[in-house]
Amino acid sequence: MESIERKNEEYAVVLTVNLLRATLNEVSEIKDYLEDAISESDKDIVVNLSACDHLDSTFLGALVSYYKRLKTQNRTIVIIEPVEQSSIFITLNSIGKIFPLYTNVQAALEYIKSKKLVEKEIKDLKQEPGVSNDDPETTSSESDNKTRSGHQPDLNAKDYDSRTFMSKSI
Repeated sequence: MESIERKNEEYAVVLTVNLLRATLNEVSEIKDYLEDAISESDKDIVVNLSACDHLDSTFLGALVSYYKRLKTQNRTIVIIEPVEQSSIFITLNSIGKIFPLYTNVQAALEYIKSKKLVEKEIKDLKQEPGVSNDDPETTSSESDNKTRSGHQPDLNAKDYDSRTFMSKSI
């Protein structure tokens, strides 16, 4: 058995850490796996720590660093909680305030799937109804006019002094 195993799922890459001790000595290995997972796909990442008896702050610090990096890409890392002793360490270090924590891989994958489906639905709702980029008869200026219709014109600061604006907004 490998010390870290990688499995690609529909919406996430699952990294299972098969180490009793996840410490400074193993941090370079998890970083390599995380780098590969980030560069090879646009999926979220699940780090399964359920087999770990001991975690140190260096190992968790590496996960936090990658979490921040993925957040800028609208991606995330979720953690499968380790055995009780390491779970206490995670609680004491407030890691649960940073990472979503789950008790098993299936629950984490369901969370990620539902999150991705909601994101897709929101994206679909934000698209203007009735405006199609596929219509060859619609020019870009016509399309711009359609999407702007109904919006208030921008107000310039020179149009209102602060007293007028304040009295109208109150």
